[in-house]
Amino acid sequence: MSMQAVILVGGQGTRLRPLTETRPKPMMPLVDRPFVEHQVDQLKRHGITDIVFSCGYRPDAIEAYFGDGQAFGVTMRYVVDPVPLGTAGAVANAIGLLEHDEVLVLNGDILSDLDLDEVVRGHREVGARATIALTPVEDPSAYGLVRLNPDRSVKEFLEKPSRDQLLPDEPFLINAGTYVLGRDVVASIPAVGRAPSSARSSAVAGLGTSTGIRATTTGATSAHLPRT
Repeated sequence: MSMQAVILVGGQGTRLRPLTETRPKPMMPLVDRPFVEHQVDQLKRHGITDIVFSCGYRPDAIEAYFGDGQAFGVTMRYVVDPVPLGTAGAVANAIGLLEHDEVLVLNGDILSDLDLDEVVRGHREVGARATIALTPVEDPSAYGLVRLNPDRSVKEFLEKPSRDQLLPDEPFLINAGTYVLGRDVVASIPAVGRAPSSARSSAVAGLGTSTGIRATTTGATSAHLPRT
């Protein structure tokens, strides 16, 4: 695929302390390598070799390991959040390094076997401005539930729903931590210093609920924000 990827690696990993007191969560070992290296390998398998790390906590450890990416067969660049920016803000902070009309975004603490080619293909086929990959769970109470309309457009984002908020027989779909965003969507996210973190974090979700997001299923479930 001819596109860039941004991996979000800014979190402090507080739930993994004391393990993360000396290293960022994405650099925790998984089998024979740091967790986030598995994501880099996944991107490479799908032909994505231009990667930006959006960093926050202990960015020096990530850059010291990956460097310019040459040893891993990719091009690696870095941005560092001046303050915690949330998911949307961390993507917006990387806009100066984005050179294409769309970008694939991965949460740096989620590993999946999602077919990235299918996600991007579905995004392009419907002419989407933004796509969010969804995955089914049995109990969404610890996550953010995404509800879809019958035409597979996104109807609602419901954060950590209580039992009385769940509907009978509805599918429990949650954010799978993979997005495809148009550069115009990234550019629309409020910049640091012009909006509070909550506004930046809700920017993409706000686009969805105000404009309508369409969805397609590609192994996992993907939801799309149409261009029109």
